[in-house]
Amino acid sequence: TLGSNMTTEDTENLPWQGREMLSLLQMIPGLTPQLDAGNFEGTAYSANGRESQSSLFLVDGVHNKDDRGGAMTQVTMTIDAFSEYNVMTHDYGAEYGGASGVIVNAVTKSGTNQFRGSGYYYGQDDRFNSTNYFTKRDGRTKPESGNDIIGASIGGPIVRNKAFFFFNAERQWLKEALDLQFPAAAAPIATSFSDVYDVNLTKYFARVDYQLTPGNNLRFSTIWDPNDGTGEIAEAELSLRENFRYETARETINSGQWTAVLNNRMLNELKFSTTTEHLRQAARDVYSGGYGVDPFDPKTHEITGLNGKDPIDFGPQQQHPSWRGGPRAGTAAHYWTTFSLTEQFTFTPGNHTWRFGFGTGSYGGTSFTATAGVGGPFGQYNFLTD
Repeated sequence: TLGSNMTTEDTENLPWQGREMLSLLQMIPGLTPQLDAGNFEGTAYSANGRESQSSLFLVDGVHNKDDRGGAMTQVTMTIDAFSEYNVMTHDYGAEYGGASGVIVNAVTKSGTNQFRGSGYYYGQDDRFNSTNYFTKRDGRTKPESGNDIIGASIGGPIVRNKAFFFFNAERQWLKEALDLQFPAAAAPIATSFSDVYDVNLTKYFARVDYQLTPGNNLRFSTIWDPNDGTGEIAEAELSLRENFRYETARETINSGQWTAVLNNRMLNELKFSTTTEHLRQAARDVYSGGYGVDPFDPKTHEITGLNGKDPIDFGPQQQHPSWRGGPRAGTAAHYWTTFSLTEQFTFTPGNHTWRFGFGTGSYGGTSFTATAGVGGPFGQYNFLTD
């Protein structure tokens, strides 16, 4: 097997750019990061030349892949919530079906008979960053960007030698600098500017372990990531401020595992999990009343309105070759759930090990998409020049 392990020692002593969960993958031979400007969700990786959608992400052996996008994790964990992650890039077993690229399994921390905790702060400020070349050339002020992260962890016994807990919470305020350049022909409507895209992320992780008998262990864990942001992909879309995308997401993983040591030669593992994504994206005015306003009800499959506004009140998006302005010509929502169940029996009669098992899962939900020209409520003007 080709691959590597990132241990607790690595995660505690090596520098993590932005405390991104998978940033240390760049140290593993055969893995190439695919840079994605203006994406707070992290970096996708290509393993040995395979496309990034071939990768598979797991947490304690259960599904953590964004099946809708295919190249990223569904939920992001804090560095302080896992003890190591195993990385396999080649020749892995059949139990890792569904992927032919890199397989990353994050192993989470558990409590012990001793109470232990930690607190931390990570700060990155624009005062320590050089000014963007084009911002400096045009005489514009450097935007007040930064990345502030505060978090804490605690773990310990619920019942000594029997039940244990571990909990971690982290809050991140990210202001990532943007610099958008437009040709002179776009003026005065579109002129080059510097700004930030604003993201607020909260990450919760909780795990409980229970030693039912000396040979039977139960584990339950939950990960919950509520977040929202403004202007995340503005550089990629060449958007003016009025065209920034507003987004809110709620992502969770709930999982359980029963491990049974039947005797010195036989081991059985049963795992189940649910992974959910509630993602909403829209123009600014749709969410001007707060993210509690949703234009679509996924349970009844009904459009509930655009924050009390008529579609004409939004005005049209203006799409030029080198820039886009006006309100976003669309809104979208995705409500997806993945269920998975795996059973694995390991038998070592002598010098050989036999492993038998099965896995099953389902993936589905509802997506609501409304864009100009596809039955959506918004208009869009397309221009052939700037």
